[in-house]
Amino acid sequence: MTTGLAQSAQRRANEEPAAERRRPLRRGRWWLAGFALLVVALLVIVGFAALALWDARTQLLAARAEAEEGRRSLLDGDAPGAQRHFTAAQGHFDDADGSLHHVAVSTVALAPRISVDIATTRALAVSGSLVTQAGAQMSGAVAELPGGVAALAPSDGRMPVYRLRKLAEPLQKGHGLVLQAEGIMAALPAGSGLSASVAGARTDFSQQLSTTTQLFDNATALASALPDFLGGGTPRRYFFTAQNPAELRGTGGYTGAFAILSIDEGELRFGKFRPMQTLPDVSVARIAPPNPDFQRRYYRYADREAFRNLNLTPDFPSAAVAVERLYADSVGEPLDGVIAVDPFALEALVKLAGPVDVPGFGRVGASRVVEVLSKEAFGRFDDSDRRKRVLGAVAGGALEGFFSRGPENPLRALRVLGEAAAGGHMLVHAVEPDEQAALEVAGVAGRLLNPEGDFLAVIANNAAANKADYFTNRTVDYRVRLAPDGSARARATVTLDNRTPSGGLPKHVIGPNQDHLEAGDNRGLLSLYCTGGCELAAYRRNGDERLDSDEELGHPVFTTLYTLPSGTSDRVQLDWTLPKRTTTAAGQYRLTFQNQPTIRPTRLRVHIDVPPGMRVLSASKGLRVGATSAVWSGTPASRTLQLELTYGRPAEARTLMQRMLEWLSDPLFTLRK
Repeated sequence: MTTGLAQSAQRRANEEPAAERRRPLRRGRWWLAGFALLVVALLVIVGFAALALWDARTQLLAARAEAEEGRRSLLDGDAPGAQRHFTAAQGHFDDADGSLHHVAVSTVALAPRISVDIATTRALAVSGSLVTQAGAQMSGAVAELPGGVAALAPSDGRMPVYRLRKLAEPLQKGHGLVLQAEGIMAALPAGSGLSASVAGARTDFSQQLSTTTQLFDNATALASALPDFLGGGTPRRYFFTAQNPAELRGTGGYTGAFAILSIDEGELRFGKFRPMQTLPDVSVARIAPPNPDFQRRYYRYADREAFRNLNLTPDFPSAAVAVERLYADSVGEPLDGVIAVDPFALEALVKLAGPVDVPGFGRVGASRVVEVLSKEAFGRFDDSDRRKRVLGAVAGGALEGFFSRGPENPLRALRVLGEAAAGGHMLVHAVEPDEQAALEVAGVAGRLLNPEGDFLAVIANNAAANKADYFTNRTVDYRVRLAPDGSARARATVTLDNRTPSGGLPKHVIGPNQDHLEAGDNRGLLSLYCTGGCELAAYRRNGDERLDSDEELGHPVFTTLYTLPSGTSDRVQLDWTLPKRTTTAAGQYRLTFQNQPTIRPTRLRVHIDVPPGMRVLSASKGLRVGATSAVWSGTPASRTLQLELTYGRPAEARTLMQRMLEWLSDPLFTLRK
């Protein structure tokens, strides 16, 4: 019995360790089963998220297509069709936003590396909905006009001032929606951490949003102010002058003739074009200066013959205020503003209104306007009065044809005139502050800008009293090296190449018209403007001309005198340091280049190097991007060119989910081809 008990005890002893060994094994199986269930649940969530993201992608692509159709319809003058397409686009954006708020997408968005991508995508969908809603409202307002967009065109020599007033309220509502979209995008964190496709989509959409915002800014301001500017309440009188960039001045070119433009209830009437010499030969010292900088920098050049030397400044409002005050003081008649156009603006009008009859030239079409006004009239007529009659015939014929017959395609007319205004070929100033504010918003005021970030302007003033600037090429090279602390160093190099012939043309074209000059010489003052707070570090020149330092409207400005004999070139190189506020803490750099309208377009090259250890994350359209630098090269299409890039440290390897999001979202948000 003892033996049996012992054997039984031995069996229990042998069985207990085995049981103990089996219990951990069962717990391990439960752990594995739980892990497997978790993986399956995650896969299900990821699967549903992928489906929701795919649906969002489909909706966003559809929204892009509808928005593009809406834009095309609006440009074609089909306002009802544009309204339908924009409304459809808004619906697709809203559906995309709904898909992006699916519970599965919200779950995967908890991952830090993914949340930024999804939050940005949601913001793009909501902003797109607001923008297309604004487009639908604007199109609907135009569609309600009698005759649609054609109702906004001038006819019988009159502008439709009351129809413009009718558009003001719907445009203001649309403007509010676009500003909401801009606020949503501005609230997003800096671009670091985004996948490549989402970062690119954000940059592209932001650029388009900026363009759309500017469009609504301009349209809203003009619809509110234009009726009064066009004599909708009280008749107006404007000093209308033509600038010739063949002889450069700060605002564009020499002003050789003028006329008084009267507008009453939208009806325009031009007085006779007369030489500026017919105005009283008085000193600018008779009037209060527009600002202290203008008095210090330019009064010395306008002590006599002031009316011909008031636009040496690149700030058109300053020049216009001086003209208004001097005209009222010396002629005894008040003005309501100043309008200045150059041959390129008149070319645009002739393109829309058709050829004009010009004494001594016959029928002149758009392709010959710049040549006739800038060079041929000076070569054909020695008499200044006959040249002024040529100018009056072109300007009067183009304006009369445009306003009496009206353009066949009003939207094409808006585009053509808008391009001329954007290029700085049409500048307008109003005495009334509200109207002037609207002109500022519309971009036709010609102000010397003072934007945030970096700034560069290159301005020449002819001192040879000839038309040598017609034959002179200009190249501007600007290289910026950004520093980690937000400051920067920059080098601006300006090259002037004088191709004026030394013979074969009249003296008033090639000279010499000044002492110590020869035929074909180009002489002038070259001024380089930089952002406020910049400090000159070095100055290099082919010659040994001195460099003067001054300030104008918040900008340090460096000026040197140049003399270029026919067939020669000169190069001016300035190095300066830029203040720490040049870039933002988020790693964003913005450059504004303000271009001076010239006969031969300025060639510009901008090279931006980001700080050491950083890389370019995104850049505005036109910038060719490398890993650590970006380059823009070409001829600026408008008076103002803005370039922007963001930079940061290289991103870490992308997660699987980020790669999936990139694949699903590329390309989602481009609203134009």
